[in-house]
Amino acid sequence: MNRREWLAFLALLPLMGSARALAPKVEAARGVRFVALGDAEYAGTRGGFAKRVMRQPALLALCSEVDGVRRALEVAAESGLKVGIRSGGHCFEGHGLIDGGMLIDLSAMNAVSVANERAVIGPGAKLGGVYQQLGAAGRLLPAGSCAGVGVAGLALGGGYGFFARQYGLTSDHLVGLDLITSDGRHLRAEGDDELLVACRGGGNGHFGVVTKFEFQTQRLPSRFASFRWRFRQLDVPRARALAERFCGLAADLPRTCYGSFVLNGRTLTVLVTDFADQMSPALAKRLAEFGRDATETPAPREDGLLPGIQRFSGGTTPMYFKNFSAGYYADWADLARGFDPLAAIVLERKPTSILQINTLGSAIADRSVKSVYAHRKALFLGEFQVYWNTPAQAAAALALAASARTEIERHWTAHYANYPNDEFRGAAEAYYGNQLGRLQALKKKLDPDRRFQEASAI
Repeated sequence: MNRREWLAFLALLPLMGSARALAPKVEAARGVRFVALGDAEYAGTRGGFAKRVMRQPALLALCSEVDGVRRALEVAAESGLKVGIRSGGHCFEGHGLIDGGMLIDLSAMNAVSVANERAVIGPGAKLGGVYQQLGAAGRLLPAGSCAGVGVAGLALGGGYGFFARQYGLTSDHLVGLDLITSDGRHLRAEGDDELLVACRGGGNGHFGVVTKFEFQTQRLPSRFASFRWRFRQLDVPRARALAERFCGLAADLPRTCYGSFVLNGRTLTVLVTDFADQMSPALAKRLAEFGRDATETPAPREDGLLPGIQRFSGGTTPMYFKNFSAGYYADWADLARGFDPLAAIVLERKPTSILQINTLGSAIADRSVKSVYAHRKALFLGEFQVYWNTPAQAAAALALAASARTEIERHWTAHYANYPNDEFRGAAEAYYGNQLGRLQALKKKLDPDRRFQEASAI
């Protein structure tokens, strides 16, 4: 245990007594197991994907069915505990973890079934397993690439990736859900119910515990192709020129394509994927033109869809990182306003950091589904990433992240709720825009005592 972790532990020692006192009062219930701060298994159960998040709930409620969720909420109300919710555990800021509160962990509620082109998915299901299980039935839920991400958090905040420009957001496919409120009521939302509309892009941890999702699925494509280029030893002017070129390429991509610009230190990797049944000659020509002066052009890959996306599934082992939204951009001119200072941080400072720019637009912008996702007109989304290996490196890494955040906030005010940063000024407005008032009204109605409390709570 390093000094920072030890100080955090000492600060929470008073909570251990209350947690131990609470544990004997919790009656056994079907579908939930409680772990108190100070119990032997607490340390191995508390943590999520973000190792830097040290907050310590007084009580963990490990739920395996709906009755267990209801019982956990009863205990929280009886004990005056604020409640955080965890499905996949991938939240960048670990919002399920509340000091002295209760963590409701839904990872065991991970069942997936599909019938009549609709999928019923438990809140603990992770994306990699969902792709495999739906794929076996010839179906697809358009979503992201990281296998360890929980579908619940992804969908409730929006959800984009390889398929969004053709089919829209993950949340656009949400057609029904079941939710337990803080006072134990069971709500079913479907159609254009206000709760369902709010959960299409604005539902993460605000209104209650979602215990079941129902999604409309798409036909599973048969082909997944990927193309990469690497450009090395960059400086700011060269990185800027390539970013402008990337934005021009993105404007020409078919809807079946996704693009990503990944500036990592002084090396840029550009990725384009395509899941059309056949690659068009026009696209082949455009891609060849884009990569004409790349330092490296790895051979393109062409696979079936499931093997293809598995190569981008990412890691599942908890790590030290600080990742967050770097803004939405309408076009290259919008991105260009603040590109140079961000690129300079990535190119010139240590520890190594990443600026990633991903393509949006097309179906995201023109889907007619009712939702609170407020950023449909943006063509690009940025993400800033900092990683480190040991607690001793945290101070330098977090200082670099703070400098990047300062530059970002100088130029852009709209951000993706699934890429949160608890230091953003006016975070709720940044995430939800003109839909914030609507979400606040529903919050007041469904959770008047504010039992569900996260750092960027509405």
